[in-house]
Amino acid sequence: MSIDYTTEIMPEVLKNLDLDSTDSEAEAKYQILLSANNAQRTILRKVPIEQVDNILLTVTGPLQINIPYIAWPSDYIRFSKLKVSYTAAISETNLGIKVTKAKDGSFLEFNLDESPSLQNPKWSYIDGGFELRPKPPQNQTDGYELEYVYNLPAISATQSSLLRDDLFNALIFLTTANAALKGGGKADLGKIYNDKFAVEIRGLWENEQSKVTS
Repeated sequence: MSIDYTTEIMPEVLKNLDLDSTDSEAEAKYQILLSANNAQRTILRKVPIEQVDNILLTVTGPLQINIPYIAWPSDYIRFSKLKVSYTAAISETNLGIKVTKAKDGSFLEFNLDESPSLQNPKWSYIDGGFELRPKPPQNQTDGYELEYVYNLPAISATQSSLLRDDLFNALIFLTTANAALKGGGKADLGKIYNDKFAVEIRGLWENEQSKVTS
């Protein structure tokens, strides 16, 4: 699962921009490489998690008494799943309890049955990490397990994009849209390919939704 920059991304984007696919000056003028890396990061945030299941990492970490704030890993891009165990380390025999996201970022619930508890923990985004409720009642080694989308290595002439092959169109469309704006004079093409990207992303979400409802 990889998409090569030199033989796939760069020539395809230049062609979309109505330029010679081997024009190195045009490659530099339209900042194709920078545009591809920006597109890759956007795709990691926008596509269904199922489309980036090859780019998921799982880490465990400690809970500290009365400290609900936990920082994201340094290579964090996007949340996938969170589990906690307040009284024992998460392991193969202790899988922990799934943590649900607090509604609207608030831990206040009108229905007391939905309020955060040791059996119904909740999390919310904060700057640089997440907040857990209830607060840990004691220190616990490996008390949480976080699954997340990590930041991929930067695309380069020697580093292919590690996005799945079925995200090729999304990567090409958005890279073209980004590059069209950087080089100047091709704003119309930028809009066309940005719209193509939006349609591609919508199709991916609709496809995943159809799997759920079928």
